Amino acid sequence: MSNRDRDISGQTSQSVSGGRNGNLKPLSSDRSRYTNRAPDINNLHGFRIERRDLKWDMPTDSLDDFFFEDQYLLMLQQIYALMETTLVLGPRRMPHEVSPWSIPTADQGDVTLEQYTSLVAQPDPLFKYPWDTLLIFKRETQHFLTAVMNKMLHEMTFKSLLFGASKEQMKILTEQDDTLVNEEGFGRTRLRAEYINMFLKGRAPPLFWEQVDETAIGITRAFLPVIAWIRKTRIDEVPPIGEIHQQIHGIVAFTAWLAVCNRRSVSIIEFEWPTPGECDLPSSNTENFDEWVYRKGLERVEQYCRKRGSHKPRRARVMIAIAPSAWRYTVASDGYWKVRLQQKRAVYYHGLQDDMDENKEHRITLSKWAAMQRAKAEGGVRSLAGQFWRYLGAMLVALLLAWAIVHRGDPVQALW
Repeated sequence: MSNRDRDISGQTSQSVSGGRNGNLKPLSSDRSRYTNRAPDINNLHGFRIERRDLKWDMPTDSLDDFFFEDQYLLMLQQIYALMETTLVLGPRRMPHEVSPWSIPTADQGDVTLEQYTSLVAQPDPLFKYPWDTLLIFKRETQHFLTAVMNKMLHEMTFKSLLFGASKEQMKILTEQDDTLVNEEGFGRTRLRAEYINMFLKGRAPPLFWEQVDETAIGITRAFLPVIAWIRKTRIDEVPPIGEIHQQIHGIVAFTAWLAVCNRRSVSIIEFEWPTPGECDLPSSNTENFDEWVYRKGLERVEQYCRKRGSHKPRRARVMIAIAPSAWRYTVASDGYWKVRLQQKRAVYYHGLQDDMDENKEHRITLSKWAAMQRAKAEGGVRSLAGQFWRYLGAMLVALLLAWAIVHRGDPVQALW
């Protein structure tokens, strides 16, 4: 056992640092440096990525509870650090007349960011524009972006039978998994781990870095609207897209390496995410990750109830699902050991107690809201273009009439 404070279920007293201290800083009055600096994914062509150093020759005996507990914590810390140092901090200009969801995606019709947002977030409906608040308020933005990237990494790396496996290796593992689908879980996992360790022999999977590159560029592309929004709303300098992509690439590499370590282990690791909007109250299994946000939400509810005279009972509901719980099951002589490696982590709002009443409060889905805002933005661009051409046409007519008066005297006759 470790010298850290640890209970029988595997809980540790250590928590992720970042994003929970201090109040929002006042906005700078100097907006002279504000420009619309939309990132260009094409700027990454020819960009040389520095590969992260990873340890591949770890003995399987070292892949124990404490190893995975430490690495899951480090993974979350790295994502928070990226958001704190690159995409969240700094004085901000808040153009409330423009929705963050009006920013075009890297590829037309790409809804990756919206899909993952719907999996991890349900904003407080008491806000006038609930979905926009996820990217307007600093603390919510930090938690929200961390949750989205964490969910992406889990889906893109941890669910693979072997991240970076060759086609032949993946075929063997898939056929093995299909053949043993009805067998006892520990036996199937142990056999898979034996094959994987035999494949690797202390080396990285053959397509590891190729798939890391693909995953990292996919996440960077999905985050381009967010990066563009941050550049619109931050007055200080934002790192170039290459620097942001380098940091994302490093986090993807670390997470993919951890996913390979998961598969090398003979134990079963199970993740369970909080569900946005559910009444998964803060408890020993779920940590309320930002008490300040919840208290501000409670104050907002009290003001709303006083103004509207509403007395419906309320309770905590998940606003942002930051991280899942992680449980590790290991075979024992009399059954198995179940150890919790990580708590669920969530940010809460104060919603209605009755589920039907709560559902009525959420009047519009993110996909509909984003489509409306993009159409509105495109309409505004078309309107400005129309005004420009009308103005240009009027100027040309005026110049023509002036020329006719000077040279012919009769402006009407001069046109014929």
